[in-house]
Amino acid sequence: MAKTVASGMFTITLDDARVMQQLDIIQLILGEASMEKFLLTAAVPYLQDRIDQRFADEGDDVVGQWQDLADSTISIRQSAGFPGDHPINYRTGEMLDYLDTNEGEISPGNGDVRITFPGGDMPVEIQQKLMTAQFGRDTPKTPKRPVLGINQIDATDLTDDLSEYLQTGLIGI
Repeated sequence: MAKTVASGMFTITLDDARVMQQLDIIQLILGEASMEKFLLTAAVPYLQDRIDQRFADEGDDVVGQWQDLADSTISIRQSAGFPGDHPINYRTGEMLDYLDTNEGEISPGNGDVRITFPGGDMPVEIQQKLMTAQFGRDTPKTPKRPVLGINQIDATDLTDDLSEYLQTGLIGI
């Protein structure tokens, strides 16, 4: 049903059906399914890129520079056929491969959608490697060399990406 409001020299006609259609589209754009899609197609690749760069640079502005490997660790690695002192946090590649292929765990809920990264059932050996990297270990003494982390710049970048994603969905309404 159309409503017309006369105001001086203007006549404004509102079409209820068109307004409701646009509101439905906006609700879809802001809904859980759309937010899940954003997390999977934008946020997860962003996090994975940060992790890849962190491995390449052996640390970064978020987690700090990773401490060099001990001489004994270098010897152990070399005797097992792996490169000596570099790359740090990378021997078999299993942990990085897992992080690069993990899609996180998306949890839609009461008006929000959350991501846990990495998510899902993590193999025990990967979990142990990740825990050692993040927090270090007392025996054998291993310093922490974190691979997961974000800072305010990352949060801002992701917020900007979300804004662009939403605006793209709103074009044409």
